[in-house]
Amino acid sequence: MTWADFITAMGGVLGLFLAIFGVWKYIDAKLTQVREHSSAQSAAAMAVASAAERDLAAHRTHVAETYATKQGMHEQTSQIMAAINGIGLRIDGLYDLFGHTTRKKTTKSDDDT
Repeated sequence: MTWADFITAMGGVLGLFLAIFGVWKYIDAKLTQVREHSSAQSAAAMAVASAAERDLAAHRTHVAETYATKQGMHEQTSQIMAAINGIGLRIDGLYDLFGHTTRKKTTKSDDDT
């Protein structure tokens, strides 16, 4: 094997190595770009998820403060019914108080007819 053949063989091996290295660098650059892009998308998705979690927590608090439970509705209904009953008793008391004084007294002659 002569120097010319050796250099030609080494040039071919070196060329093949450089070609493989170039392909590797190209693939590595694309993978790095994809990783950076996916990292940015992941950060954005985490921000959206965090905002959604905060909104959900605020909504749960609002629902807990605003909407009534069955027990709460039963207690409210009982209180309202007791108040209505109390008003009815007061009206009955007023009727008894004023009703007897404003009634027309009947006389014996009115009853006979």
